[in-house]
Amino acid sequence: MPPPDGGNPLQGASVHPVYCAVNKVDTVVGPVPGFLFITEVYDGAGAAPGLAPRFAIKGETMSGLTIENLDDIPWQEVRPQMQGGKRVAVHIRQIQRTPDRVVLYTRYDPGLVLERHSHTGDEVIHILEGDLLVGDVPCLPGSTIILEKGTPFGPLIAGKQGTTILEVFIGPNGTGVTPTDSEGFKRLLDAKGITLLPEPSRSAPLGSQS
Repeated sequence: MPPPDGGNPLQGASVHPVYCAVNKVDTVVGPVPGFLFITEVYDGAGAAPGLAPRFAIKGETMSGLTIENLDDIPWQEVRPQMQGGKRVAVHIRQIQRTPDRVVLYTRYDPGLVLERHSHTGDEVIHILEGDLLVGDVPCLPGSTIILEKGTPFGPLIAGKQGTTILEVFIGPNGTGVTPTDSEGFKRLLDAKGITLLPEPSRSAPLGSQS
């Protein structure tokens, strides 16, 4: 779709039309398949009256708006463990990392167990698919978990279909992990016959276990 003036100022670039309302931020409306937006966004078929298309290059930031395509972000594996002869782990796509914010798209394999812990920054977790047991509280798709810095939570146990979440860490070094019940975690692992495996090597630090 060409811009309203008939020209294409981004000729040759990887361009996607985005319908957005000026000065509308921190509201997710959509979705537009394959993208995560932090703005008020409409797809081409459902564009609100009076909104003109604005063009955005994947992965670039324009006036505070960042657009990333998940398919362009490689998976990284962390927290591997063996359960009954089967390897399970946390699989992470790092959408954004800045000095004050980290945004992750995360998938837990079915039955994955993570210990009770806290983080060195605030965290928001939104469950997209599957279910997650947080301590004694079952969380279903659509659940949002909001944690202030230093708040212990868990253990975390992924459901039979696994769990997919979007998580945002806020604050300098906000993804840092502090275990808060190591003895209890060891007892849980022993009861379930789980063996922790060495962390895979990776090129960039993630620092997240939830």
